[in-house]
Amino acid sequence: GAEDGNVIVWDISNNRSGSNGGNGGVQIIPHPGCVWSVTPFVDPNNNNNNDNPYNPAALATNPHLGWQPPLLPSPLGYSFSWRVCFRADAKNDGSAQPVGCRENPDEFGTAPPPPLNFVTDSGEKIWVPDVTMVRTMLLHGMDIDGNVFPPPLDEELCQDIGVTGGKSGDSNKECVREANIRATGPLNATTVTISPSNHYGESIVDGEAIVVPAPRIMCLVYTMADAHGNRIRAMRDTWAGGCDGFLAFSTQSDPRLPTISLEHEGPESYDNMWQKVRSIWRFVGTHYLEDFDWFFIGGGDLFVMPH
Repeated sequence: GAEDGNVIVWDISNNRSGSNGGNGGVQIIPHPGCVWSVTPFVDPNNNNNNDNPYNPAALATNPHLGWQPPLLPSPLGYSFSWRVCFRADAKNDGSAQPVGCRENPDEFGTAPPPPLNFVTDSGEKIWVPDVTMVRTMLLHGMDIDGNVFPPPLDEELCQDIGVTGGKSGDSNKECVREANIRATGPLNATTVTISPSNHYGESIVDGEAIVVPAPRIMCLVYTMADAHGNRIRAMRDTWAGGCDGFLAFSTQSDPRLPTISLEHEGPESYDNMWQKVRSIWRFVGTHYLEDFDWFFIGGGDLFVMPH
C-alpha cells in the first residue's frame, strides 16, 4: 500500500490467494469529505461460492450481469490529472476526452441487442431490464472479471475542482456543504436507524432509536445515447449502486448499463420531455411497481446520495 495524508490505498491486484486459499481483503481509510467502502475479495470464477452473484443461473437470466467497461490507464501515468477532464464542454459526448477520464464512448464498444425476455398480454415480446444489476455489483464489491466495483477514484477528486478544472470555484461542493447534505451511511447499507422511532408504526420507547430495513428505492434517469459513455457511466461508477433499482431511459437500449429506449408521443426534444416522462412512469408502473417502495426520477446530470 501507499500512504498519502489520510488516504491509504491498497493494491489488491494480486491479493487473491493465501496459504489457506482464503479471501484477500482491502481496507480504505477515508480522506475527509470522501466516501469509501470496505470490499472483501470473492473469486468471481468460483461458481460454488454461495456469495457469488455471477453464477450460471443468474447469467442465464441476465448475461450482462457484472459487466463493466475497462479502466484504461492514462499514458501519462502518475502525472495524469483529473482536472484536464473538466476542460471540455459539459455537453460533449466524451469522444475527444483524454484516456483516463472514463468518458470516451469508444471504451464501451457496440451495445448488444437486449434480450426479449417478457411477453405482454397481447403476445408481443419485449425487454424488461434487470434494474437490480448495478446494486448487485455494488453489494458484491466486484465486477464479473474480479475488478473492484465501484471502481476506485483518485484522492484528487476530493479536492476543490472548479467547473473547468481549476483549484477554486467548486460550486457543487459549496452547495452540498452549505446545504449541510451528508450521507447517513454507506452505499451498501440495507438498514436505516430511525430516531425518534416513528417509522412505519413502530412503537416509540422513550424516544430511542431503532434500526429498520431500508426502504427500497428505484432511481430513474432520462437521458440520450451520447451520454452513455460519460454521464451514465459516472452514475454507475459512483451513486447508482446505492439505489435498489437503477434504470436509464434513453434513445438507445443497452442491456449492459442498463438503458432502455421507449416510444413516446411527440418528438425527442427537451420541450417534449413531459411525454417521455409519461412513457417512463407507464413502463415503471407496469413492471416494477410492487418491487420498490419509492421511485426517484431526474435528468442525466444528477448526482444523488441515495444513502
